[in-house]
Amino acid sequence: MTEMGLADVHHKVVETEATVHGYERGLVELAERGTDIIVMDADLGAVGGTGEFHKRFPDRFLEFGLSEQDMLGTAAGLAQEGHVVFVTAHGMLAAANAWDVIRSTICYASLKVIVCGVDAGFSSGGDGCARQSLEDVAVMRALPGMTVIVPTDAIEARKATVAAANLAFS
Repeated sequence: MTEMGLADVHHKVVETEATVHGYERGLVELAERGTDIIVMDADLGAVGGTGEFHKRFPDRFLEFGLSEQDMLGTAAGLAQEGHVVFVTAHGMLAAANAWDVIRSTICYASLKVIVCGVDAGFSSGGDGCARQSLEDVAVMRALPGMTVIVPTDAIEARKATVAAANLAFS
C-alpha cells in the first residue's frame, strides 16, 4: 500500500443547483398529478421556488408579501377547510415572525400546512444576519407534531416536497 500525499488527492467539483429548484419541481409535479395543493408565498418570487407553479397554476397560488403571520393564519383557515397548503417564506422569518401562529393555530390543531423555510439555517449565504440563523430549525423542531425535513440538494428537495404532500394526504 502506498502513501498518498495531499498533492496527490484530486477533488472533483460537483455542480449543484439551489434546493428551491427542487422544491419548485416538486410543487409542479404534485399539481400536474392532480394533487389538490395550494401554494402561498411571502414575496420571495424566483428565489422562493414558486415562480413556475404560480405561472402554471395561478388559481392555486396566493402571494402575501412580507406578512408571514397573515399568510400562516390564512393557510390554517384553508387547511381547516380540507386543503393541503404549502407556505413559502424565509426560514428565519417564518420561525421568528409567525412562530405563535404556527404553534397555536397549525400544530395544536394538526392542520395540513407545510411550511417551506427558504434559506433555513446558514444556507442564505450573503443575505446577512437577518436571514441567517440556526435557531429557526431548532425552534420548529420543538413544536408539537411538527416534522422538520432539511434537504441537502435540489434532488432531495423535490423528493421531500412530494413526500411532505404524501404525508399530509395520508
